[in-house]
Amino acid sequence: MSVEWGTLRDFVLGQKQKRVDTESQEQSTPVKSEWDRNFRIKNIPKGLDKQHLAQILSDVLNLDDTQAIKIHSLATDATEDADLEKKVATVSFRAIPELLSSSSAESKASLKRGKRFDFGPGIGSDTGRQIYFDTSFYGFTPLSAAENDHLHTIEYNPITQIKAPLANQPSCIVIHGWGGHPFGSFKAPRHLGTSYMWIRDSLSKHFPALRLWLYGYESELEDQESVEDVYDYAENFRGALRRLRKRTKSSQKSTPIIFMVHSLGGWVLRDALVQMAKSDNEDDRLNFQQTYGGLFFGVPNHGMETASIAAMVGDLPARYILAQLDRRSGFWLRKRQHDEFCTALHYKDSKIVSFFETKKSPTVCQDVHSGEWSRTGSLELLVTPESARCGRSWETGDGYIHPLNGNHSDMVKFAENDDQYDKVREVLQDFTSRACVTIGTRIRNNVNEKIGLKLLHTSQNAIIDIIAIHGLNGHYKDTWTTSDGKILWLQSLLPIVVSNATIWTWGYDSQTHTHSHGNHPTTQTLQNHAQELVYDINSERRSSNTYKRPIIFIAHSLGGLLLKAALLHASSLKKSSLEEGVFVKLSTYGIVFLGTPHQGGQGVDAATIILDVENISSNTNESLLEHPTERLEFLQEQNDSFKAIAQDFELVSAYEMLPTPLIGNTVAKVVSMIFFYRNAESDFMNQIVPSWSTVIPYRSDIMTFGINKDHLNMTRFSRQEDPDFKKVSRAIANMATKALSQVKKNWEKEEQVAQGIGLPITAKFVARELAMQTLERQILPTIPAEERTVSILHGLGGIGKTQLSLAFARKHQGKFSAIFWLNGQTLGHLKRSIAQNVKLLPVGHVSDSVRDLSLQSEEHLDQAVDEFLGWLSRKGNTRWLMIYDNVDRDGSSETEDSDAFPPFDYMPDADHGSVIITTRLFKFRELGEELPVGRMNAKEAEELILNKFNGLANDYTHMETLIERLNGLPLALAQAASFMRQTNSSISKYLQLYNNTWNDLQAKEARLEFLRREYGGRSIHTTWSVSFDHLQKTDQAAAKMLQLWSYLDNREIRYDLFANEESLNSDIYKTLPDWFRGIVSNELDFKQTMATLLDYSLIEAKERLDAYAVHPVVHEWCYNSVDLESHRAFMSLAAITIGSAVPSVARKDYATTQSRLLPHAYRWSSLSSNEVSRKLGPDNSTELLASFNKLGNLYLDQGRLAEAEAMFTRALAGFEKALGQDHTSTLNTVNNLGNLYQKQGRLAEAEAKYTRALAGFEKALGPNHTSTLNTVNNLGNLYQEQGRLAEAEAKYTRALAEFEKAPGPDHTSALKIVNNLGNLYQKQGRLAEAEAMYTRAISGYEKALGRDHTSTLETVYNLGNLFYKNQDRLADAEAMYTRALSGYEKALGRDHTSTLAVILNLGVLCLDQDRQAEADTDAKAEAEVKAEALFTRVLSGYEKALGRDHTSTLDMVYNLGNLFYKNQDRLADAEAMYTRALAGYEKAFGQDHKWTLGTVRNLGYLYEKQGRLAEAETMFKREQVSRSRLNQPPHPPPPP
Repeated sequence: MSVEWGTLRDFVLGQKQKRVDTESQEQSTPVKSEWDRNFRIKNIPKGLDKQHLAQILSDVLNLDDTQAIKIHSLATDATEDADLEKKVATVSFRAIPELLSSSSAESKASLKRGKRFDFGPGIGSDTGRQIYFDTSFYGFTPLSAAENDHLHTIEYNPITQIKAPLANQPSCIVIHGWGGHPFGSFKAPRHLGTSYMWIRDSLSKHFPALRLWLYGYESELEDQESVEDVYDYAENFRGALRRLRKRTKSSQKSTPIIFMVHSLGGWVLRDALVQMAKSDNEDDRLNFQQTYGGLFFGVPNHGMETASIAAMVGDLPARYILAQLDRRSGFWLRKRQHDEFCTALHYKDSKIVSFFETKKSPTVCQDVHSGEWSRTGSLELLVTPESARCGRSWETGDGYIHPLNGNHSDMVKFAENDDQYDKVREVLQDFTSRACVTIGTRIRNNVNEKIGLKLLHTSQNAIIDIIAIHGLNGHYKDTWTTSDGKILWLQSLLPIVVSNATIWTWGYDSQTHTHSHGNHPTTQTLQNHAQELVYDINSERRSSNTYKRPIIFIAHSLGGLLLKAALLHASSLKKSSLEEGVFVKLSTYGIVFLGTPHQGGQGVDAATIILDVENISSNTNESLLEHPTERLEFLQEQNDSFKAIAQDFELVSAYEMLPTPLIGNTVAKVVSMIFFYRNAESDFMNQIVPSWSTVIPYRSDIMTFGINKDHLNMTRFSRQEDPDFKKVSRAIANMATKALSQVKKNWEKEEQVAQGIGLPITAKFVARELAMQTLERQILPTIPAEERTVSILHGLGGIGKTQLSLAFARKHQGKFSAIFWLNGQTLGHLKRSIAQNVKLLPVGHVSDSVRDLSLQSEEHLDQAVDEFLGWLSRKGNTRWLMIYDNVDRDGSSETEDSDAFPPFDYMPDADHGSVIITTRLFKFRELGEELPVGRMNAKEAEELILNKFNGLANDYTHMETLIERLNGLPLALAQAASFMRQTNSSISKYLQLYNNTWNDLQAKEARLEFLRREYGGRSIHTTWSVSFDHLQKTDQAAAKMLQLWSYLDNREIRYDLFANEESLNSDIYKTLPDWFRGIVSNELDFKQTMATLLDYSLIEAKERLDAYAVHPVVHEWCYNSVDLESHRAFMSLAAITIGSAVPSVARKDYATTQSRLLPHAYRWSSLSSNEVSRKLGPDNSTELLASFNKLGNLYLDQGRLAEAEAMFTRALAGFEKALGQDHTSTLNTVNNLGNLYQKQGRLAEAEAKYTRALAGFEKALGPNHTSTLNTVNNLGNLYQEQGRLAEAEAKYTRALAEFEKAPGPDHTSALKIVNNLGNLYQKQGRLAEAEAMYTRAISGYEKALGRDHTSTLETVYNLGNLFYKNQDRLADAEAMYTRALSGYEKALGRDHTSTLAVILNLGVLCLDQDRQAEADTDAKAEAEVKAEALFTRVLSGYEKALGRDHTSTLDMVYNLGNLFYKNQDRLADAEAMYTRALAGYEKAFGQDHKWTLGTVRNLGYLYEKQGRLAEAETMFKREQVSRSRLNQPPHPPPPP
């Protein structure tokens, strides 16, 4: 079934179906016309033409006559599941073949999904193949003819600027509207009795080279399961487009994309383009860049009429999209989406043309007798012309919007020879005529393609580098290429003259003017570009070890000024000991300047000449150097500085001899030189850069000559015989003959000066000089400190980032007032690390409370963080150094990693001080100046090995081999040396072991493939294998502990994880392996095992935390090193270890302990749910099953309900099989599942579990056993939530009476019942009794568990609820809520459901306080803003933790509705909230539940407020009928 806007097709209301339109592709009733229904056929062999395909179809479908088949289109398939050797066809039949008929719902659904048919025997060479029929047309369907494929494959070459042939037309992608059919939406009106579909049958003929695609997506209005919205449709389309373009190689060409979209298909396209614009995916960005524009047919940019369809859709998920589309609501959301789209598709060379309907569409209405819906309602203009106009800021004329003579559906259903089609064809013709040139230019001007060094020519005997630099508004290749795009003289002519050179061109973002909206002026200055030039040259020449090779530069126009700035920058770097910066200057022999303005003269200042250079080929005067004074000062300063080093280079300067045309074919003239035009004898007035300006003022010995070309073409030569080329090439060749000897002298002199200068080597760190010097330049504070310096050390784990930052801190500790080391592994580690450092601050600078390291609550840690960052921000406190180590988790919003954090959120606000961040995340390089930390060179590696084991000092024979094999990775080197020291082995012995274990590692799992590629076929894991094998021989228990660790989290292992008072005394402990008990039986043995692992460098100690960690890669390697036979033992032992450590609620530290256990539980669960669980088989150990039950409790207490259910279900299945249905272990798990279901709102299932558990406990243990009574209490909680208060009271009373007998009235078991009775009395209105119960429970809990235990906080929260019900005690309620919130955030975290429940009630309390302050307008507004912020936070948290349909989530939605109802301007938002809440309450509680009726009543009030009196009356009447049926009095009217 399909519904498209304005054309109701099929729909479902309950189980009743009725067809009201016969255009659907799923039509099964007889039709009046032939050839009407279209099918898509896929998997057609590439060699078949239409005639042969018709024969095959006739045989496959048992047809007698091939004339009964029409093959309308036959095109090459390029979808993601095709192999480019297949075709796709669209066909129709004179009469539907019996094998394709859809006489039943089942056959209809089957055909929609796709039917397969085998080829008949003996047909061609494809016997045994299958073809697929379907009617859905989902995904991409090609409609272009296969014989035109060759027209789609001609490339446009943006580098050579060779224009594409006219046949290189764009791709055109057509997207249907919501509820429409991908094909049927564009088919001719049904009453015409034709199979004509204008895109397939007309566009493909009028535009034979245009590659046409339909894109279909499933968007049925009646779908009761799908919750996809427009964003999801857009995301799916974006991915499909990415795959399609890659398969057709369109993403590698300048092949434009034109879109044609109908109705909501325009929203899908808009969101997809916005996603592409923001995407980091290269293919997405290229697809976005290749988008020329679109034809928008009836796209509701600003909403549409949806009332009738909304009534039909009712409570189905589609109502949410309808709410966004409704022109009466959702305005701000639509505006934001539209603004995002206009901002994203900002290219002014793109184009969007809109079409609007001129006829009204019949709406749907329901028959009052049959309840069926039909298109017989009133006529409405669904999308107005104003809404249909896309309306980007520059698309305001009449040419951007056109009327089409049809209603919303028919506007895209053209008949043959339809004049409306001619309108569309004319627009499309304009699009196709412009798109290729536009997108080709856009691709060619892509800044990313122009940046950096580009190799043009190399030679085997190269001894010189020649580097060409273009000017502003130039191009790295076009500047040096003839205008016809054929001759790049640097590549084809110059190597003939200078044969021993490597020739490069360097590109940079040189755009100073904007030629189109899509090309923005650069924001970088010449100085920025100069630094980039030095960096790029250094990087390239260092990587190829050619940094001493002579350089000859060729610089055009203002590129010469940039080069001078670069050489000055390189020269100045020597002063800061950054040696690589000096390399460029030392190696530079000569420069050929082409049209570079070095000075002013003859009445014209140099600033004016620079302005004229910038103005050529441009319309505006925007510039990097915006003001004449700035230009003049820059040039004068540069000349003064360059004078000091100019004598070190051979210089040649050339000037243009012809005038340069400006835009409009005028002749260039200097703007401020008008008076010179009066002097007819002035020989420079037509030159952009006059000859005298190219003279370098402080060098009288340089060669100068003229080039008989204008300023733009003086860099282009087409042949060797060109006199100008000869001048330039001979100057370069002359330099080349002298460069080698002179540069060699430069280096010899420099090395003599630098001899004997080195960095001190500490006992534990090997000096990495270049990296250290870079870090010093980035970080060392200036005097005075002007702004914060930040350095990002990034690289592979184990590469030495931490060691480098440590060495820097030690070396320069005297230059900082304070140095702080912070552990950035997780947010929790960071906060605790900050708390450790707080105690180092001066007395009196922070509060005494944050110095108490025994306090580790979340509140305490947050206070420590705030005060610590505040101290760093103090005025005058500018010379500190902060090192954030191992910040390796991504804290962006899309990752959802609760342990991650954005680094800048935990830095001081003040812009001073110095920061180092070490990370493996490449993306963090943007947070400051980056320092990639690479592998060690041979000298550094040797020093590291000898530092670890100096006994190898004389084994030089094999040292080089070892360093080469370990590839300079510090972690691998340290481990190898540790192994050799521990075993007193030689390098040759180690190498022998290393080589013998290498082949085994090649079979490791694919997860290690990246590391092997990074290290050229060698892996550091071999080192771990050798060390681990020796560890197994010397201490097998330690080796097994390391393997067990691989099933736990790697970041923090503590002794109390493996052993605590409860676990050591349990029966389970006695069943554990001897080796394990030998390690954990006492802390001394545990630490001795850790010392052994530390000795092999397999783990690391966590300073001041009394804990240990293992490198993540070692961690994964250990896991994969476990043989299959041992997996069961380690999986079971890990689960038992975690489960045994799960504390009971009665323990004071249970919240802190649980938070520490969660990472280990997650690690184990992730392994258990993947391949390991399949290897282990069924769970049959009762100890293991008991651990599953405890893991379920851990997850349940932490609000991780899905994980809890998985554990409980697994435990229950195992217990029932191993022990039986009535065993107490089985019953305990049943009871826990009841707790889970109750939290999830699955109340009927919860009651069933409790009832079963209670019956079993009473039978097995007796009516008064604690397990029995706990289940009795749980049933009381359930009955209370269901409103069965009398039954709940009976359960509570029974349980309390027995608990007070034993273990006593003050025991936590009794107090739990007391708290629950308080809840019950509150619901019954017995407020005094409720308060007494709460007071008793709080007093008892505080004595037994402490003020901040969650049981105490729960009762405090309940007392707040009681005070809230008494409207005179709102202040008391707020105090209770605030206390509970503070405690919950510390104990459970900000996103726990208990925390969120308190925040919800605080929001409600704000609204009630608002009502008490009606006269105070400011107070009311402040309260409403605060309440909305609280409600929004809670809603987001509930949806994440509990799901959209949980009753707690619905309560939050309802409260937001109440809040919006109070604001006259937000009634539409209130209606959306109430409608969602009502649908959820009806589903969860039924039609007559009090919460359902309360929402019905509020909807009535809202409709009444909106003047929708009939709808309001319907709501009030519904509530009255329900209350009468329940014998309840009518609800009083609302206050005036």
